[in-house]
Amino acid sequence: HPHSSSMPRDEAENVASIEAADINVEVAVTIIGDAFADLLCYLDPSDSLPKPGGDARLVKPIMTVAGGSGLNTATHLSALVRYFEALGCSGDGSDAAKNALGDRENEKKRTIDAESSWKVELQTVLNERDSHGQMLTEHAVKHGVRLINRLPPSSLAGTGHCAVMVSKGERSFLTHRGCVEMFDASMIDQDSIVESSLSSGFRERPDRCQHRHIHIAGYYNIPGFFDGTLKKVICSVLDRRRRGNDGFTSTTTVSLVPQHDATEEWSGGILDILSVVDFLILSDLEAQSIFKRHRASDSCREGSLDHMARFFHDVSPNTWVVVTLGPRGAAALINGRVLLSQAAPSFVHDPVDPTGAGDAFAAGFLYGVLQRCNHNLSKALELEEGKRVGKLTEVVKEGLQWGTAVGTGCINQSGASVPSSKADIESLLEKVVGCRN
Repeated sequence: HPHSSSMPRDEAENVASIEAADINVEVAVTIIGDAFADLLCYLDPSDSLPKPGGDARLVKPIMTVAGGSGLNTATHLSALVRYFEALGCSGDGSDAAKNALGDRENEKKRTIDAESSWKVELQTVLNERDSHGQMLTEHAVKHGVRLINRLPPSSLAGTGHCAVMVSKGERSFLTHRGCVEMFDASMIDQDSIVESSLSSGFRERPDRCQHRHIHIAGYYNIPGFFDGTLKKVICSVLDRRRRGNDGFTSTTTVSLVPQHDATEEWSGGILDILSVVDFLILSDLEAQSIFKRHRASDSCREGSLDHMARFFHDVSPNTWVVVTLGPRGAAALINGRVLLSQAAPSFVHDPVDPTGAGDAFAAGFLYGVLQRCNHNLSKALELEEGKRVGKLTEVVKEGLQWGTAVGTGCINQSGASVPSSKADIESLLEKVVGCRN
């Protein structure tokens, strides 16, 4: 990728000479995406979604809660940082799954400036003057998400909201995008991403480094990102970060979650933007839909994981494609094949509420990858394609484990933006690591 190194080649070679244990990395995550108020509607298990002119019973009162791919992911990631941040960014290359399950004395030794080693922010649009916008703002404050509202103060557009109908373990949406429909790539605050200063705890470190991860959430909910507009902004941000910062090394990665395309067109320039995306995270349904829409006319109509791996490799060979498979777990595709797979615990076959599970998975995956943001990961981003894959395989494997654990926790409770407890995630992570793939 053009952004795999966010520094000049000669600087990267100098960094490569530093031992992993000597690198101190601050992780800053900018999530750019949607925020919605979800009106949760739980149908009686004996009922299906109502037919036109019909009716269906709800087993609970309708609840209004925080939602939207961007806010969901930011909420779950902030919880992971709060629970486990002492485990990450120490430069020791330790195994995340094992660390999360014990070894508390070493955890204390690994801690570096726990209050400032991670930053999580969300750039979105909402109307702070309406009740939905106020609820979402309060939710962000409660969960430690720095919310950057990019809606112009003069806008009269309302906050986006949707009815979420949960029936027999599946969920369906009726969405009013509101001001999200006005979210244009030109509204993204590039300066807050590019001109990041190190926290005070890192500023004096001799081998200081900041890794910035940009996560695009809910791509298909935001038409203002389509057809190269978002790609242009990301390229600008990456180019500016490559020029260097005030005396410290900076690296950058990018991920994207498309979400379901309500128009069923599955276009919007999704394939073109992959050239600047390191990790494409999507459900099996979304992957199948994109594959069917863009496959060659003489290729197979149904896409197995192997077929999709070859398809996405032809489109963007350096992009890891992470596919969630519901109760079957998740898989990582690269180099035209299924390189990694992760099974899920058996009890996910009976979910309480699947809403937001994909966003929770994305948060877990990103945490699993980014908590390994030490010299080894930064150096791996400098390598040629084949060597890079080898270096990143273990990192992506940890991402799949964390993602599966956090996603599983999400479906076992009501609401898309309700993080599982630390104890539950630790327990789930232990089960996930023990699953046979």
